[in-house]
Amino acid sequence: MPAALSSAERVKLAYSGHEPDRVPIMFRATGPLDGRFDDQFERAEALLRMGADVALTLELPIHFEPRVSSRTWIEKTRRERVLHKEYQTPAGALHASVRLTEHGQERDIPLCDDRGGSRGEDFPIETERDLNALHYLLRDPAESDLTPVLEHAAHVRREADRLGVIVQGNMPPAPLCLMSLLGRSRCVLGVRDEPELLVAVMVHVQQWTRRCLEVLLDLPIDVVYRSNRYETVDLFSPRDIRDLFMPVLRFDAQLCKMAQIPLHCFAKSGIMPLLEDYAEAGVDVLSSLSPVGPEPMDLSEVKRRIGDCCCLMGGVDSHGPFLAGNAAEMEQTVLSTLRAMAPGGGYILSPAGAIPAQAAESSVAAFVEAGRRYGRYPLDLPG
Repeated sequence: MPAALSSAERVKLAYSGHEPDRVPIMFRATGPLDGRFDDQFERAEALLRMGADVALTLELPIHFEPRVSSRTWIEKTRRERVLHKEYQTPAGALHASVRLTEHGQERDIPLCDDRGGSRGEDFPIETERDLNALHYLLRDPAESDLTPVLEHAAHVRREADRLGVIVQGNMPPAPLCLMSLLGRSRCVLGVRDEPELLVAVMVHVQQWTRRCLEVLLDLPIDVVYRSNRYETVDLFSPRDIRDLFMPVLRFDAQLCKMAQIPLHCFAKSGIMPLLEDYAEAGVDVLSSLSPVGPEPMDLSEVKRRIGDCCCLMGGVDSHGPFLAGNAAEMEQTVLSTLRAMAPGGGYILSPAGAIPAQAAESSVAAFVEAGRRYGRYPLDLPG
């Protein structure tokens, strides 16, 4: 093994289950730092200087059919403000709305996004008839002019090669889009109350996400990133997840395998009963393994059950040790995580979520320092 690897080489070795020169160290979002950068390239350079590893990202824009128009407006009442969005299509109108927080500055409601969350009031799909209008919104990306996408992808690839980091392609997962179109509560209840509608929307959406993934796999990427955050026992039973969502995941994983590009799935918690399902589906990288919360992940158990067939990423509470600002506490947190996850390779040290903006920058530095000090292979962790 070379004495020093590039960040890309290190991460790829971890993806394939091997021991690199040291455990890679990666972040989702670093709240104390991210606001100071103009773009992801500046951020990557700063994190590399700090000693962390980085992924540059690519994703496909959603292009509606040319005859679609939309408008947004804010409704003000005595108690709240509500942001509305209406799409006009040749097959009719679709409408969505979300309550704004006291200081909310949103000016749009993305079609396939989870930012509405519990504040969503209306969602685009009411009945199966609305799928005719949805067809004009979920347009096959190959039917649009992909020249800007290809040019941007080439630029990101050049920057990644210059920096020695990987390129991550973010795909729109069908289940997340399902939540955006129907609403979280309706999806959870719909498994029992409206199964036909739920399946009809899922089939429609999957046809689109499949085409997005196929286009994404033709771009110069090193890994596909897929959010599985709502396909968990926090919301659904293991049986319902296996019946409704796992077939879609297996199909996505098969496309990635055919392209020889690893599939990285993110599910913060609530997947302990499903670990073998993820491995059998063909997931190559599984994150973010939160050790806290209502459905915490047992890190040693995760490693024991699927550590030989999946690269594991995460395992560190993204709030507690980062908000404490105590370097000694951070060191012990990193050490305990490495003991559980790093032996044998196939592990990436990472917070389980976004580090909050109010965390001290020194906490981020302490995390990286501890990971670099104790994560070098062959491991020699103090007792």
